[in-house]
Amino acid sequence: MYVIGISLLSIVVCIPKVRVRSLVTFGIVIFMSVGIMGLIKSSMGVLPGGKQEMFSIPFQQTARYIKEHKNDITKQEYQSIGKLIDIKTVDEKYDPINADPIKGYEDKTNVKEFKNYLLSWYQEGLRHPKTYFAAFNAMVSGWFSFTEYIPLTNMEWHSQLNTKLMPESSAIRPKFFNSSSKIVQEVFDNLYYNSIFQIFLSYAFYAALMPGFIVATICRKWDVRKLKYYWIMVIPLILSIVLGCWLSPVSIALEGKRYLYPVIYTIPFMIGICFSMYQDQIMENNNSKKR
Repeated sequence: MYVIGISLLSIVVCIPKVRVRSLVTFGIVIFMSVGIMGLIKSSMGVLPGGKQEMFSIPFQQTARYIKEHKNDITKQEYQSIGKLIDIKTVDEKYDPINADPIKGYEDKTNVKEFKNYLLSWYQEGLRHPKTYFAAFNAMVSGWFSFTEYIPLTNMEWHSQLNTKLMPESSAIRPKFFNSSSKIVQEVFDNLYYNSIFQIFLSYAFYAALMPGFIVATICRKWDVRKLKYYWIMVIPLILSIVLGCWLSPVSIALEGKRYLYPVIYTIPFMIGICFSMYQDQIMENNNSKKR
């Protein structure tokens, strides 16, 4: 919702001639995301994740600060941080690429105490910015890694099924689909163990290499009058990476790849646009030579 909403608002601001249509589309997005999806989640008993889900990076920075600068924490900072993080267990729980052990899974406290924490987080960051930078670097490192991941197409990993709402049999695939799932898994396995295709199953290929190529192509200085607003097309891609991947609680691991899906689904369309732009440029150059 945030990615699409901000992208549409950029169109509203920058392209007046489609402002009305963009505002209508924005309204539809909000209605579907908040209204319809809100009703579905409410009827299915889906609970909100909690405010701590937005604090993966700050919590990791604080945890690293505690590990490296235990003697440089004031009493007030210790109290405000302790409301959200178990300071005594930070040394054993801190994982540089996974925020879940530190942030937990439950909404712990109220807005006021989050504000007090942010004040302490800001003050400590001013004292030791290198520690914060190192913590952030570690968290986003997975998105620049050529570590491969092997996709899972079976249902064995489902462990959070609420049998009061959905029967346990819903997690069991019929015989035919179970067989086809195994075939698909074998195909992915063969690709995974083939060194030629491994780059296409790496995080960096989708989160760094391809986005870098797309942004460089679309933002290149072509005919400004003809392609005046083409740069707007990269906004959803950049937001999907920054908000969806960089601020996520985990990277590289099996749990991390789901944050990359919006980028993976978007890239084929963006690559098509890039090749179209190159083709237009080639045709324009050829026409210029003929003239």
